[in-house]
This record gives sequence, structure tokens and C-alpha cells, in this order.
Amino acid sequence: MWQMIDAHFPRRRLIILVLLSMVGLAAATYLMYKHYSIPTGQGFCNLSATISCDIVNQSTYAEIYGIPVSGIGALGYVAFFLLSLGLLSGFNFSKINSHLTVRNVTKVFLLLVFLGLLFSIYLTGVEIFILYAFCPFCLIQQGVILTMFGILVSLPD
Repeated sequence: MWQMIDAHFPRRRLIILVLLSMVGLAAATYLMYKHYSIPTGQGFCNLSATISCDIVNQSTYAEIYGIPVSGIGALGYVAFFLLSLGLLSGFNFSKINSHLTVRNVTKVFLLLVFLGLLFSIYLTGVEIFILYAFCPFCLIQQGVILTMFGILVSLPD
């Protein structure tokens, strides 16, 4: 089994994906907490009028149909964590479905991260062109998803 995983995923890249998923989940969870808390304008996440979690997280763009964007991000990072941890541990995904080979799981993983990257680019555009404010924890997540995408794209075919 490790030979199949090593052919698609060098082990250290899987470890990096697991760690990045955890960082992304931590940032998204913090933002979800901030979304539901009363904005104070104070704290290490609110540095100025243009660098502020509260401005971004309390905007109309922070929810989609009443669901916090940070909650959607948290679910995505949980999925990324489970996929990368499953690949790292040698989990036999084909027990769930015979089509879930390591190669196919890797493709699904890449597709999910790509969709997350597109969503992240959209949200960055909202920060730049509409809100004129940046959320440091959002930027951390954007860096995480971009790095994950780079790792997944650079894997051998």
C-alpha cells in the first residue's frame, strides 16, 4: 500500500497537507467564533480600519444563505484533514467504494482544494474591491489553500 501512496504522494507532502489542514481549520474556527461574537474593534485581529477581522467578518459577504463563510471553510478543512490523514495512514478508501483508488481520491482532493481556492480568490476580491479591508485570519486561510493547491498540483501523475 505504501508503494502506491509514495508513487502519488511523497510522505512528507502528506504530513504538510495534514498540518496545513489543521492551520486552516484553526483559522476558520476562530473566524466563526468572531462571526458570532459581538464586534469590539479591539484585539490582535483588528489592527486598523483596513486590517480588521471584524469589518470583514461582520459584512454581508460573511454569510451565504445565513451560513457563515468561516463555517463553510471549517467544513472544507475538516474534509481536507480527513483526506490527507487517510492517505497518510494508508486507509483503504476502496472499502467505501471500489472506484476510490488512491489516484481517484487524490483527484477528488485536488478538485475540492481547487474549488476552495476559487472561493478564496472570490473572497479576496471582495476584501480588495468592495470592503477595502483585510482580515489577517482570512489571509492565513488563503495562503493555506494556495499552498495546498500547489502541493497537490505538483504531485507526479
